[in-house]
Amino acid sequence: MNLLMEWGKGFLSEVWEARLRFLKFSVVGAVVFLLGTAIVFLVVDLAGYHPYTAYVIELVVTLQLSFLLNDVFTFEAVTRAPNATLPRRWVQFHTVRLPIAGVEGIMAAFFLSILSPWGIYSPHLVANGMAILLGMGVSFWVLWKWTYRK
Repeated sequence: MNLLMEWGKGFLSEVWEARLRFLKFSVVGAVVFLLGTAIVFLVVDLAGYHPYTAYVIELVVTLQLSFLLNDVFTFEAVTRAPNATLPRRWVQFHTVRLPIAGVEGIMAAFFLSILSPWGIYSPHLVANGMAILLGMGVSFWVLWKWTYRK
């Protein structure tokens, strides 16, 4: 029991330490989400393509933007470390984000299948947003602990 309490205290102190970084991550996430939502809207509602096509296009564009903004804004102090080369950070970032994005895509498809019959306007946008929000915490934690560790 004592070991569990010690682990809990350590975990909570790490969460407290990461609060400002998580806020920055959330701001970057909001910017990337808005761009991604615009891409999905343009590709599905204006161009008439299937939502899955839009998700792939969105993923390619937003992953790169997310990497650049997080690298410069969220984890800027860590990126200045001598062993944290840009190619290394890029590979690690994408190694973390691609599997999570894949799971987000599966969740978006699942949410889309549930929301579509309800007559919600643009259910693909709602489904995509729900999936991204669920993946956000996991993405931050893994990126902070592995890709951008000091």
